[in-house]
Amino acid sequence: LGDGSFSSLIDMNASYFPGDNDTTNGSAELVLTTFGNGSCATSRDTMEITILPGIFVDAGNDKSMCANEDSTQVFGNVNGATTNTGVWSTTLGTGTFSTPTVLNSFYQPSNQDTTNGNVILTLTSTNNAVCPAVKDSVIISINPPILVDAGVPFDVCGNNATGTLVGVVSGAGGGAWSTTFGTGTFTNSTQLTASYTASIGDTIAGSVIITLSSTGNGVCNEV
Repeated sequence: LGDGSFSSLIDMNASYFPGDNDTTNGSAELVLTTFGNGSCATSRDTMEITILPGIFVDAGNDKSMCANEDSTQVFGNVNGATTNTGVWSTTLGTGTFSTPTVLNSFYQPSNQDTTNGNVILTLTSTNNAVCPAVKDSVIISINPPILVDAGVPFDVCGNNATGTLVGVVSGAGGGAWSTTFGTGTFTNSTQLTASYTASIGDTIAGSVIITLSSTGNGVCNEV
């Protein structure tokens, strides 16, 4: 009637371990039969155990974020015969979830999480009924923030309107110089040390704003 096994065949409080066929069939019939009956007839009783499909929890793939990002979204999945709900938590992290009972929640790391460089988030099934809760975890790696310094303002003369630009970028692959309203020209605009020659229009305007933006940002946003 079943292909599982008992912890004991004579213990009235025995455990039954379902076999593969039991699980596939979704049930198993167990029979309790008397023995040592003397002159009395053997008696037996049957019970049916229903085997529900298991609960499956997926916390998603490990991912990275940048330390100057406000939060990162996690994408969880819970499914099974008894539930499709879950709750997010973290054992060692000290950040906060936007709504821990939403499977696609957002996690905002704390300063301590950022200092540690990573945090482990765990998704646990809820409303499990007769099934035990199931967990899965995802690791969020927190990369150092990107920092950009374009240097201090400086003056150039109208008859020699070329200035040297010296920028600093950390946490990214490099940087690129640009200007929104200026119409001059750059030399080596993708190098941190570059030069800008003002146009006649820049000279007439009296000033120009030059911007250094990070490049090669990886998972981080441009700064």
